[in-house]
Amino acid sequence: MEPLKHSVDKARLINVPDIEAWYKQQSNKQFIKQRSLVYIAILLSALGCAMFYLGHQEKLFNTKFYEYKSYGVVKGNEPDGIFHDWRTLLVEQSREKIDAKRREMISRHDFKFIISADYKGISFVEPGEQGRRLYSLTRVSWRQDREELNEQTVAGGFVHTG
Repeated sequence: MEPLKHSVDKARLINVPDIEAWYKQQSNKQFIKQRSLVYIAILLSALGCAMFYLGHQEKLFNTKFYEYKSYGVVKGNEPDGIFHDWRTLLVEQSREKIDAKRREMISRHDFKFIISADYKGISFVEPGEQGRRLYSLTRVSWRQDREELNEQTVAGGFVHTG
């Protein structure tokens, strides 16, 4: 039924019981639709406020990152801290042996960095094909610092894990 343009026509037709029931049904449907829209709007507003709060409190997205550094590959029979403690492990402390060992350790340097959102401890060991790597925590950074680190990744060979 097309909407009636004149209220006079509507007033005359509303006296018919079927038309009156139809108008009430249409009015009821319109009321239910409007109520549903109001409930959805309230729900979305509450959800939006909760998400804003979680984002502001940094509960939803991690903004803390950990940078780990490895100096090189540790061979099977060596202690994990060989790149720091190699001098104390020498049996013969002659100048020539120390210089030879220093050159060997410098040639074995193969720096790798891992930037992780997960804290893996002060240090951790990761197995590899040629041996294992000891990664030590070198820096804790926040989101702003991470943008600076991303600029360095092109030249520095960082590995991102998340």
